[in-house]
Amino acid sequence: MSSGPAALLSFNAEIPPALFRELGDATERRLDEAQRRAKEGDRLGVALFTHEMREKTVVWEALSSKIKARLIRAEGLAAIENDDLDQAQKLLDDADALHPASDRSAKTLLVYRRQARALQLTS
Repeated sequence: MSSGPAALLSFNAEIPPALFRELGDATERRLDEAQRRAKEGDRLGVALFTHEMREKTVVWEALSSKIKARLIRAEGLAAIENDDLDQAQKLLDDADALHPASDRSAKTLLVYRRQARALQLTS
């Protein structure tokens, strides 16, 4: 079997649409669970889950752009929480390029954190 993007497209073309929907639904449920755990203090769970999804090429390619954007946006929010603001900016921009955010809360939080950091540096 050949590899690369063309092979993935060929493979994915043979998969029934219902399976893609189920994969997307399952991925969103797992992301919801990882985000719930993050609110309880598990700061690595979201980043590990999103990294896992991005590493599984066949799974990643099968996800809709909306779900990919949601995963990347969650990773961006985790980067903000870890004070990795440059990485957060890149991830949020990547997510927006795939599918626009339903609101601007993630970018607003990033701006707030950047301003707070700048104030700390000047005081």
